[in-house]
Amino acid sequence: MFDGESPLISGHRWSIPKHSDEFFRDQMKLSSIAELPVRLEHACEIVSLPKIHKDPFDRMLIAQSKIERMKLVTKDSKISLYDIEIVW
Repeated sequence: MFDGESPLISGHRWSIPKHSDEFFRDQMKLSSIAELPVRLEHACEIVSLPKIHKDPFDRMLIAQSKIERMKLVTKDSKISLYDIEIVW
């Protein structure tokens, strides 16, 4: 569960209910979003990525997007320099 302060998203506080696990499951179901677990193949792909972006979490998202051939929703200009499809 999320016990800390509400996260800041695009300059606005996002209110997450106390039972965040249930909230996120419901939202994923409503939006037809599936989980994408981190696999060894994703972690190995990070090593072959150009050193454009230094943030390890963003690099994992880039690797997953590349391996799974999935679009990545972001407005991070550095991520758009990678050979993946960006939506935003």
